[in-house]
Amino acid sequence: MTKNEQKYTDVVEILDKYENIIENVYENAEIPINNVHIGGDQLTRERFSGAKRLRAAAITSSERFAHLQSITFELFHLQMTVMTTFYQILYNTSCTESFSLHSQKIRLMRKDADGHDVKNHYNHCKELATSFIKAYVFEFACHHFDIDDTDTVPPCIDLPDSSNISDSEILDWLNQLVTPMVEDILKVKESKKYIATSDEFNEN
Repeated sequence: MTKNEQKYTDVVEILDKYENIIENVYENAEIPINNVHIGGDQLTRERFSGAKRLRAAAITSSERFAHLQSITFELFHLQMTVMTTFYQILYNTSCTESFSLHSQKIRLMRKDADGHDVKNHYNHCKELATSFIKAYVFEFACHHFDIDDTDTVPPCIDLPDSSNISDSEILDWLNQLVTPMVEDILKVKESKKYIATSDEFNEN
């Protein structure tokens, strides 16, 4: 569908199309119609919500877009900004040292991940960044727990009996295990937090 989300007339047509698809799918499956989650960026969410308000007094549930809820938004533009900043800081085509972002792009053959034009190569840049970050986290985890690879059980960890532990207890155990590593990565430990007083500034 080639529609303009700036126009409510087009947005209404988009949601009409959504409703028709939902009704056809559920009818063919011979099951009751359920609500379907829709969304987009912040502008799309506003337009979808506005279109539903325009149809709020319609007679049928289909005309009211009753099955199109909840409507949420994704912070796509914020994600784009974060990804662009990530590449501005770390991406340098003149740097081919091991484990630099550019060298990993070459090693992983991510030729479409153009760090100088993230906007037009967002998905490729995101995939490279994800691989790059995961590799560093994995390497740091191996160093932190003193293991060589994922097949090694860290000697300092007592694995709980998963058959006799609840999901919440497993989550608590994982949090206790991973939190020190995250604090090391971020260089922020509770015991080393420091708030300078005015007297301490004066002493300097």
